[in-house]
Amino acid sequence: MKAINQLKTFQRILGEYPAETPLGKFLPGFYRQNKQMGSSDRRVANRLVYNYFRLGKALWNTPRRTA
Repeated sequence: MKAINQLKTFQRILGEYPAETPLGKFLPGFYRQNKQMGSSDRRVANRLVYNYFRLGKALWNTPRRTA
């Protein structure tokens, strides 16, 4: 259940993130608006979002697996 909530938070951050704003400026404001997130929730969200953008288009042509 916790992983599902973390994924939903990740998706919410990506949905609300305006591309013209630096990520380091956007995230503190997002966390201020969502005070229910604890420090471990913020840490996991930071890691997911930053790693998503670090990957960039590295896996662009990789076929997606369906279970």
